[in-house]
Amino acid sequence: MTTEKPVLNIKTRREIYVHIKDNPGFHKRELSRVLKMPYSTLNYHLKYLIKQNLISKKRNNGYSRYYVKDSIGTEEKNIIDSLRQKIRKNIIFFMMYHFVATEKDLSDHFEKHPTTIKHHLKKLIELNIIEYATVENGEIDNKLPFEGPRIMRRPVKNEKIYRIKDRMIVLKVMTILFDDLLKDEDFRAFHDICTEVKTLCEGIPKKLISFEKAVDDALDNFLDVFPIPWCA
Repeated sequence: MTTEKPVLNIKTRREIYVHIKDNPGFHKRELSRVLKMPYSTLNYHLKYLIKQNLISKKRNNGYSRYYVKDSIGTEEKNIIDSLRQKIRKNIIFFMMYHFVATEKDLSDHFEKHPTTIKHHLKKLIELNIIEYATVENGEIDNKLPFEGPRIMRRPVKNEKIYRIKDRMIVLKVMTILFDDLLKDEDFRAFHDICTEVKTLCEGIPKKLISFEKAVDDALDNFLDVFPIPWCA
């Protein structure tokens, strides 16, 4: 944009702006490390870019995280912030894999104290990323844009079940952070499975098999890798 050009003529400033655009949600220490830039220099240019209304910062969990101005909505920012925190990131990935989870599921899987898990689940609910899953006749809506596996679960007394509130927004954010997330082994596992499912769906001739059947077969493969004992 022409209105940005004079401000970004300085190489260092342009480098900071481009990196934030490609990697939204970085905080200052990360930017300083990745760009190999002195903290004081980075801080000076960040303040200038904010003053020029080119980037914005969002305070979260003790960090100020930076975004290109008006490029990402609040919901996406909340997900980005959470994906840059290890425990919340792993909770989100677990629920994307398994559709639903309880505090005990997460505590056992990640070997974290239930109080720690409960704290992060509360924060993810406050950020509107996850929600309580209602069980009707022992079945939970899988919240997929197509007919997927039925999720069967009969909770024990007072057990709370959680799920991702909007899976499509989470997938959108994963796309935004794709290059950065590929460095993360948890995300690579998730991406590999999604790629395999996509390949299975697209690689079967339509004359031999329907798309619906292809999706069913792909989901069967998905569940072989990430078994869900309460799926029917």
